[in-house]
Amino acid sequence: LDHDPVRIYHWVRNHVEWLPTWGAWQDAALTLSAKRGNSLDIAGLTLALLRAAGIPARYAHGTIEVSAEQFTHWVGDFADVAAAWEYASVGGIPTTAVTAGGKIARIRLEHVWVEAALDYWPSRGARNRAADRWVALDPSYKQYQYRQGLDLLAITGLDPDQLAQSFLASGTVNDHEGWIAGLDPSILQNAQSEAHQSLDAYIQNQLTEPTLGAVIGGRKIIAQDAPVLPSGLPYKRLVTGARYGTLPDALRHRMRLGFDTETRTYPWAMLNNRRLTLSFKPATEADAAVLQALLPEGEVTDLSQLPQRLPAYLIEVVPQLKLAGEVIASGRPMGLGEELPFTFQTL
Repeated sequence: LDHDPVRIYHWVRNHVEWLPTWGAWQDAALTLSAKRGNSLDIAGLTLALLRAAGIPARYAHGTIEVSAEQFTHWVGDFADVAAAWEYASVGGIPTTAVTAGGKIARIRLEHVWVEAALDYWPSRGARNRAADRWVALDPSYKQYQYRQGLDLLAITGLDPDQLAQSFLASGTVNDHEGWIAGLDPSILQNAQSEAHQSLDAYIQNQLTEPTLGAVIGGRKIIAQDAPVLPSGLPYKRLVTGARYGTLPDALRHRMRLGFDTETRTYPWAMLNNRRLTLSFKPATEADAAVLQALLPEGEVTDLSQLPQRLPAYLIEVVPQLKLAGEVIASGRPMGLGEELPFTFQTL
């Protein structure tokens, strides 16, 4: 992407899917690798790319308004805007429906986008030499093309009800005592094999250059490319409430972790897709010596070589919470078998 703000904006817009949820879940690296995220995740990725290119950028947080039709296609393949509105609300996005003539005409929602300091006039970012204004950008907003996929039952001729009846009839079903025995698995195996052959033949004979999307369905971003940046946001911006260099905790999903003596709060974006482990180490050198004395000499190659019992009253350990191999919290020394006061709370 080099240092071109136009290419950065269009690449993120055309390659990263928007998820209708609220609150930052991912960091920029995870959003880039997954190629999907909500508005805050996508804004974070866009900021990271712009800043890596030496372009100042910040978050903008406010309220926007989108037409019912645009909102429906943005959120998902729903039959009507009411279903799309409910789905977005379940995802935690603060939304309000605006009615006209007894119908939902527009949706107002809380949203986060990006502002970048760019050389906007007169080239609209095509030649970025000296910044002359903050430009509002939102690559999270896009429209999609939805594919239904193949009708597998029609193509294969499979009757699920008949298959289930045949399978149950192959064995013995005792409804009174609640048990089933003697079912013939070959009935399901043969049906699966025949369906696979029918589907394969249909794909080979009826589809030209078949793709995964054409077979199973799904959605595809309607790409938009231009040599310049857009002239404004693709929706009506009602109010810009705040601007941030980094997201405040109120806009992040967080988790509190630790023990009774030490707890810390971390953003989900820091924990997401990273290894989080709970382990224990000997509390003192004497505890380590006791454990070492109980181990067999030489290399342990089988679990049966390990002792079946441990003198718990002689050994104390310290619980440790590690993130990607680094200790982030330690508990007090405790005896083996003692209850661990562990905190695991989402915020």
